Amino acid sequence: MIYFVVQMLLLFFVTLACWLKPDQLLKMPDQWLWIPLLLSFFGIMKILFGLVTLGRYLYPLPAVQPNSPLIRHGAFAKVRHPIYGGFMLLAISAAAYTGSLTAMAISFALCIWLALKARYEERFLLQKFPDYAEYQQNSRAFF
Repeated sequence: MIYFVVQMLLLFFVTLACWLKPDQLLKMPDQWLWIPLLLSFFGIMKILFGLVTLGRYLYPLPAVQPNSPLIRHGAFAKVRHPIYGGFMLLAISAAAYTGSLTAMAISFALCIWLALKARYEERFLLQKFPDYAEYQQNSRAFF
């Protein structure tokens, strides 16, 4: 439960820092602002594609539902944690767009937290699914 709560708090604080713009120490030239916008779009698409692929097996906690199968299709065909990767991409690109050093620092903290959450979650997946180790070797973690 703590993994999910901290994840939501970090997402909230990234959003707040991007909205309030407490600093703009990383402000990029206006002609380059399309890059973080495009990356934000890709992050949102990764999140949505992952959510649709999981469907009724979506579970916010880093555990495996008793009746869920190992999903290796759709968004999960080549990437084990596309939703986490989408949130990472979205947070960093939003921070880059606003130029906020505070938002960027919180975004990096979110990335580290999601990586830790993924490692914790994968322990459960390795226990439940005998072929998960092979899936790990043949797929990337986030991108």
